[in-house]
Amino acid sequence: MYCLLVGLNLLTLTASLYLQRDSVTQPEGQTTTVRQQHAVVMGTLTLLLLATLYGYRLAKQETAAEQEK
Repeated sequence: MYCLLVGLNLLTLTASLYLQRDSVTQPEGQTTTVRQQHAVVMGTLTLLLLATLYGYRLAKQETAAEQEK
């Protein structure tokens, strides 16, 4: 459960930083850079989500193993 909370906090932090960066006006001619940054941020969010789900699964298995003892 702790892993789930840490993952969700990282996800929220990353999303808030991305939204703050996106609110700054970009000069013309940087659309490619903005698209690349968007792809990196979305990839990072996806990896964080997968890591969160994997951590939750491991915590759930650990809890089930402790209950069997």
